[in-house]
Amino acid sequence: MPLSSPFDRSLPLRCALLALAALAGLGAVALAQSQAQTPPSSPSSDELLADRTRAAIAAGGRAALDNPLGARLGVERDELTAYGRRMVTLLVTVPLARVALETGKGVHEGRVLLFVGGRDSHGQSLRMRRIAVPIHVPDAALAAALEKSAAYRVQLVLPPGASTLAIGLRDELGGGESTLAARYTAGALATARAAGPRTPPRGAP
Repeated sequence: MPLSSPFDRSLPLRCALLALAALAGLGAVALAQSQAQTPPSSPSSDELLADRTRAAIAAGGRAALDNPLGARLGVERDELTAYGRRMVTLLVTVPLARVALETGKGVHEGRVLLFVGGRDSHGQSLRMRRIAVPIHVPDAALAAALEKSAAYRVQLVLPPGASTLAIGLRDELGGGESTLAARYTAGALATARAAGPRTPPRGAP
């Protein structure tokens, strides 16, 4: 006589559900083991240079930094803008003799990767910028160019007070890297120029 209990009729369904649960558990274990065996990815060269630039900012521009490319960081302009803030133009230069160049069609070419960041007088971090700077030197001008520097300008808006500014550079062909940092007080350049000696008018004794 066949059994008529509802528990008996649900037995195949319960077995199937248990089997599916067991398979799901095995899949989760296999996925966890696969993730555990996957080694963490190494940071890229860009991430490493960005980290070095942040470290230079954290040091407050006081640390002696590595600069094999002979790069320089200066302030070219400092102008008053809205809400009492200053529009500061940074001038970044690197001697072309330190940059690897490859021969093209009538030109020598290279590229410098530039990271620019900082911390303003309020302790706020400035957005890190990644800038690729192409270099093109005509063959006829190569000898003279190697005695000069490539220059790039970056504009930052800073509040009044002292900020820490930093740059990281990489010669994309040669692989050399430099990190620079400096403290700058917004408005200092304009104040220095206003206080500097004035050229006397023509004809003055």
